[in-house]
Amino acid sequence: MKYNQQYLPAETVSKLEQQKKLTEQLKTLTAAAENVARTGTIDQAVAAYDQALKFARQNNLPTQVRSLNQAINKIRLKEAMANARKAESAKDWKNAAATYRQALALSKTLSNNEGSREISKKLVAATFRHELDQSRTTFAEAKWQQSIEMLENAKKLLHE
Repeated sequence: MKYNQQYLPAETVSKLEQQKKLTEQLKTLTAAAENVARTGTIDQAVAAYDQALKFARQNNLPTQVRSLNQAINKIRLKEAMANARKAESAKDWKNAAATYRQALALSKTLSNNEGSREISKKLVAATFRHELDQSRTTFAEAKWQQSIEMLENAKKLLHE
């Protein structure tokens, strides 16, 4: 059977055509997900990408699975960074540190470790501020030993 200017076995042509159809269907799903990512909420974008990811897994498309996982993690990283900045603005250092920790884990799943170094710095700063705030609280409550331990933890963070 002739396929792309070559003669190939009918079975091979059939598989190539099936692969082509699957790829086109996935492109449609991915394009829809990208559109939702530009215009919708983060949850909607992740749901749309999850649909494309499910399709890629069901049809054994490993390269596309990796690519879609990267896209989902980028969206989640963007969300985590926004949440961490909100927590910082509210001076909720414990939440900021936890969210930066989540963002750091997500950044390490991306192929280029997007912003890992900067996120690490922000994580240390938020953790330091949390320890400092906690030490002030324990100091005010006359919990001297706890206050000392928290200040020592904060000092260690400065030297890391």
